This record gives sequence, C-alpha cells and structure tokens, in this order.
Amino acid sequence: MDAKLIAALVSERDELVRKLEALNSVIAAYGGGDGLTTAAPPIRPLIRVGSTYRSVSEKTLKIRKLIRDHIYVWGDTPTPTRELVEFLRANGVTVGGKNEVATLSALLSNSEGFKSIGRNGWIFVGPAHDTEPDANEALTDGRP
Repeated sequence: MDAKLIAALVSERDELVRKLEALNSVIAAYGGGDGLTTAAPPIRPLIRVGSTYRSVSEKTLKIRKLIRDHIYVWGDTPTPTRELVEFLRANGVTVGGKNEVATLSALLSNSEGFKSIGRNGWIFVGPAHDTEPDANEALTDGRP
C-alpha cells in the first residue's frame, strides 16, 4: 500500500481520536459518564483485489494462523489441503464454500505466507513470525 496513503489515513484517525477525546471531556463536564472509548480498533491487513484493497476477515486470519502454527512444525514437509481441512474441523473451524478443500486452497494461495507444493500440499514460507508457534500447543498427526 502506498506510504502516503497510509500516512494520510493515520493522520485522519489521529484527528478523529482528538475530536472524540474533546467530546468525551464535554460529556464528562455535563455529568455524563458514557463517553465512547478512544482506543483505536484493531488494524486488519489489507489484500489486493483487482485495483482495490479490502480488509481480511477475522475468520480468514484465524484460519491462516491455525494453519501456519500447524504446518510450521513440519518445516519443508508439505501438508495436504484435505488434511488441513480436517485439522481445522477438529479445532472447531469450518472453512465454508461448496468445496472446503478448494476454498481453503484459494484462501492459502492468496496469502504470501504459504506456498503450494502441487498435490503434495502446503508449506509455510513466511513472513517471519512475531513469535514462533508453541510446539506444545500444536496438534500432531503422527508424522515423523
């Protein structure tokens, strides 16, 4: 995303936060205590769709994190998409779509962090984790 656009958006957000804080001060001065919070909402990553950008859904972020943590443990050993769908189901997450395997494949292929190894499955290639997944939390499936 363009750095100037990001700077303009951050500036606009900061101005809105200042206005909200001023309104909360006026509300408090009149004895009202139900002012809105000034905490910034969580920032979700954007993906490019054609010539525009859209935010990534919370469900997609959760799926990507679960898959990343699951296949990160196996390094360069590809994990088949069907196995990843089963892993998600075991963790109470449904992918959706008419064909969950195809839907998950499309979801992963639109993420920079995953690489398809053809019919063999997927590996995680980055970007680097903020923190490495906890090996004790990862569910194992018996692969060496």
